[in-house]
Amino acid sequence: MKTVRVVAAVICDSTEKKNKVFATARGYGAYKGWWEFPGGKIEPGETPEKALVREIKEELNTTVSVEEYITTVEYDYPEFHLSMDCFWCRVEEGELMLLEHEAAKWLPLSDLRQVKWLPADVIVIQEIEKLLEKDLLLSDIPSDSSRYKAATLLAFRKMRRFKQQISEEACIRILKEQKRGVLSMIGDGGYPYGIPLDHWYSEEDHKLYFHCAKTGHKTDAITACDKVSYCVMDEGFRKEGEWALNINSVVVFGRICIVEDEDKKREVCTNLCRKFTDDEAYIQKELTNAFPRVSCLELTIEHMTGKLVNES
Repeated sequence: MKTVRVVAAVICDSTEKKNKVFATARGYGAYKGWWEFPGGKIEPGETPEKALVREIKEELNTTVSVEEYITTVEYDYPEFHLSMDCFWCRVEEGELMLLEHEAAKWLPLSDLRQVKWLPADVIVIQEIEKLLEKDLLLSDIPSDSSRYKAATLLAFRKMRRFKQQISEEACIRILKEQKRGVLSMIGDGGYPYGIPLDHWYSEEDHKLYFHCAKTGHKTDAITACDKVSYCVMDEGFRKEGEWALNINSVVVFGRICIVEDEDKKREVCTNLCRKFTDDEAYIQKELTNAFPRVSCLELTIEHMTGKLVNES
């Protein structure tokens, strides 16, 4: 498979504080409308840094200063293998004029997953989140502007029985394979309120989606407080000769909101149906009859842990 070497600029508002980064929406090709960090191909004889300065000048009519190296992403697209060097950058001269992209926006580091990223760029997001988690950036982010900082420093404990902890990849596999879990909210009078729900995990934006009625206790609870947790367990397994089950569980913490976009709602409902049946006629019938009465919820994951426990 052909390898294409490229560079990407994670342009931040300040290399000292790093509150926001600049994202662009691709204006052409199969991934038109998907979001990415600007950049482009490394020409023969160029260093990644020089290529990045040239590409940003061509795409955004802006001169950037290339700062710290972040990561190199290795990703297989259907037609080629992408090798992408990523750097923190800052604007040195210019106004970030869109010459090739169809849209752009500044995204807070606390909410990078609000747009639909290209698959390779999702890996960059994950690397930035790891930096946040390691406190390499958090000390510079004002507490009133970073949901992630407040959550990481104040709310989430390290797992006490860490030897039983499973990997993030295993957690995601469980979220994808299992159909349902328990969503816990703050209910009426401050009492905990937990209910079983079906879910769909989206690999594109690393979010969980649910469907529910348009009104009720659940809707009132998340309107009053958007902080929730969601717990999922697999079916478990038994070792030969033992009665006790070994069970993997995943606990997710994050912020939840109602999905307003009708196309997104339809995507959520379709994928939820497909977790239970591949009968397309039934799915289309349900979408026609029930869709107008359905509300969908989007859970942005801020923290996730999983562990393997034995019932004995």
